[in-house]
Formats: sequence, C-alpha cells, structure tokens
Amino acid sequence: MPSPSDLASFPPPSLAKWKLDYYREVIVADERRFLVSEALEHIYRVPPMTADGERKVVIRDGKCLIDVPEIVWEVWRGYEARETVVKD
Repeated sequence: MPSPSDLASFPPPSLAKWKLDYYREVIVADERRFLVSEALEHIYRVPPMTADGERKVVIRDGKCLIDVPEIVWEVWRGYEARETVVKD
C-alpha cells in the first residue's frame, strides 16, 4: 500500500503526459467501474489460513511475466504513440 506522502506527490512531475492519460483514461476508469459495481457482493471471503495456494508473480523488474492478449498491447501502444505526437 502506498504511503500518504507517495499518494500526495502523484503524479510525479516527470511522468510523461501519455502515461498520465493512460492512467486516467484506462486505469482510473476501470477502478471506478469496479468500485461502482458493488464488488463486495462478488467476493467470497474465507477465514484466514483456510486456503492453500501458490503466489504468482506477474510483473518482475518492470517486465510482464504473463501472457497478455495483443489487443491489450495495441491499446498501450496507442498511448505510447501520443508521446511522439507531443514531441513533434
């Protein structure tokens, strides 16, 4: 969980505009949809220490370790392309 000081300084001034656009238009929008969907109704809580499982790392050293559909990468590349438009 980020500290309050980390949250207070977001976004960092050095963050590229296209990354901020992606964050606001994709990530924040998706988080809002999740929260508004009354997500707690869709969660089944189990008592602590009653489930066995395996922890899966999906990002390590900034690299994606899972299969991501090409359509998702196309959206990401569209946002990256905004950087070249701004610089031109």
